[in-house]
Amino acid sequence: MDRLWMRRNRWRQWSIAVFLVAATIPFAYAEETGDVKRTGRGRVSPTSNPISLTVTTDRQTYVAGQTIHISANAAYNDGSSVNTTKKTVVEIKDGDRRRVLRDALNNEGSGTFSYDYTTQSNANPGSWEIEVEIEDQQRNEAAKTIFVDVTAGSPPPCEDADGDGHTDAACGGTDCNDSDPFIHPGADETCGDGIDQDCSGADLTCEPPPCEDADGDGHTDAACGGTDCNDSDPFIHPGAAEICGDGIDQDCS
Repeated sequence: MDRLWMRRNRWRQWSIAVFLVAATIPFAYAEETGDVKRTGRGRVSPTSNPISLTVTTDRQTYVAGQTIHISANAAYNDGSSVNTTKKTVVEIKDGDRRRVLRDALNNEGSGTFSYDYTTQSNANPGSWEIEVEIEDQQRNEAAKTIFVDVTAGSPPPCEDADGDGHTDAACGGTDCNDSDPFIHPGADETCGDGIDQDCSGADLTCEPPPCEDADGDGHTDAACGGTDCNDSDPFIHPGAAEICGDGIDQDCS
């Protein structure tokens, strides 16, 4: 009887010891991405106001050598924008799943982030992976992965959409407005209209109008730089006959 009791007692002591050891070992979880908040020891738990992240590019397919324009929008579930961040990351992997970029996003404000990456002309074609991560000051995190296609070859040449003989400046041409055939280098510039017709970089400032000779006496108005002290009277101008004592300065002396 005593032996049986001792065996049972040793079993209970062993079970308690195993339980205590197990309780001190932290649980390990696979890292999640999305609308989550990280806590201590690698644990991941949802927040009451997690981040919702949307990531897009300006097109789906690119030719090697073209620029991928990445846009991201981060907002909380209550609709407010993620304006301040602790960390932003954009990571791009090529068609062979080799990392070609890891950098911080550009914060445009109001929850909008962007990044432009120009692919190399000899880039590995295939399906490219773009992963974006956002972490705010409260350690709320969200991540999103999208895919784009990159093909081998040369980028298409610049187009002349408006047919004015000058290609679009956005792709290396010289036309500052390729949707208007009257705007291109060498076009007639209209001063003061707020439009840069000749693509010089600024609108032309209008020169002041020339002085007029309103009374036709051969002398322009002194108000705009001429010499006629009264351009409304043809008998008053420099060289006119002066009548003494009439209170009028006929010769503008």
